[in-house]
Amino acid sequence: MAASFAAFRSASAASAAASAAPAASSAASSSGEVERLMCETRSEGGSSASRRVRREGRVPALIFAPGAERGRMISVCEREMNATVRRLTLAGTQRSLFDLEVREETSDGSEAPVKVVRALAKQVQMHAYNQKVDNVCFLEVEPETQVRVHVPVRTQGEDVSPGVKRGGFVQILRNTVPVR
Repeated sequence: MAASFAAFRSASAASAAASAAPAASSAASSSGEVERLMCETRSEGGSSASRRVRREGRVPALIFAPGAERGRMISVCEREMNATVRRLTLAGTQRSLFDLEVREETSDGSEAPVKVVRALAKQVQMHAYNQKVDNVCFLEVEPETQVRVHVPVRTQGEDVSPGVKRGGFVQILRNTVPVR
């Protein structure tokens, strides 16, 4: 059952295409495109530093790399991240690939070149009542990396089924299927 990362991309693109309600709003996800987010590195961690980042209009985030002991602290533009979650839904965000364009500052204050990191959003925390993104944890992935995600199952044609026409009903046992 082990499939490559390319198979995951095609499976997630197929599921996104199947679940596309309005064509205009999900054009990016149904075509298999990767979402792009502008990020900045941050040096301070903890709750007070996270509050400062949120006051600046950014979302605190972490990038975990395979084999790394600790995650890299970054911040993402709050407006971009909230728009992405609204467009893809919370569950869809956790199945989509992101290209994180990380801007790093050097010790002398000048900006280093932008580094692009391909990642999956493994955990997206939402605020309790205003439904804005509070925190994000990304998992850095390479093309050969095997990951496990849950792909939604969409049923079609229940109303034209011969069993339903004779008075039966459709019993859906699983809403998602794990794919590796």
